[in-house]
Amino acid sequence: TLAHELVFKPTQVINQIITKVAFPAFATIQDDPPRIKRAYLKLLNFLTAINFPTTLGLAVIAPVAIVVLYGPQWQPAVLAAQILAVVAALRSVGSPVGSLLLAKGRADLGFKWSLGKLLVQVPIFYWAASHGGIALVLVSVLGFQLLVSLLTYPFLVRPLLGACLRDYLASLWSSFWMSVTMSCLVFGIGRWLQPILIVPVYVLAVQVLIGVVLYFALAIYGRHGLVSEIRSLAKGRS
Repeated sequence: TLAHELVFKPTQVINQIITKVAFPAFATIQDDPPRIKRAYLKLLNFLTAINFPTTLGLAVIAPVAIVVLYGPQWQPAVLAAQILAVVAALRSVGSPVGSLLLAKGRADLGFKWSLGKLLVQVPIFYWAASHGGIALVLVSVLGFQLLVSLLTYPFLVRPLLGACLRDYLASLWSSFWMSVTMSCLVFGIGRWLQPILIVPVYVLAVQVLIGVVLYFALAIYGRHGLVSEIRSLAKGRS
């Protein structure tokens, strides 16, 4: 529960706000296929630009963050938090699909998708809990979410938007490589700092600060769409 709350709380807040806005926005352009496809891919790019660095960053700083926030007695929750962080990153890719389903009037497709997931995940998780305890359950949750993420495009996105695999992957790629690069650098810096700073809260503060600066630097260098959007808004207001 502790690992789940630490990892999923930030992404849930972000996703709920965005998807509430997305549904009425998609509904107004539901009869314009090219426009709704552009809007969906832009939203996906925006969500992953926030959720990928947040979740993958949490996976990297979890060993220090859990000790600082909850105490050293909670160190066994570190591995659970790291696995669930990857699950949260994968889940964020599929979060805007619900708004798209409703806007396109395809709640029936959403029902079939949810029912199919339920029929698969219940026996898998029951078997994992019976044979391996929490460790095997975590691995099965990760494997199941990976499967769901791979099937989201052919079973949901393509039927709703048409063939757009290249654009779909392109909307994920920039946030993915920047988040992975940032996380690897933050991990290395954290390992280097621990013997020097000693106090965990200082290590955590430096890791978070460096992670934020690195990600924004990579976004500017890579000309991420989110940065361009912010610049356009700033110019418009000025």
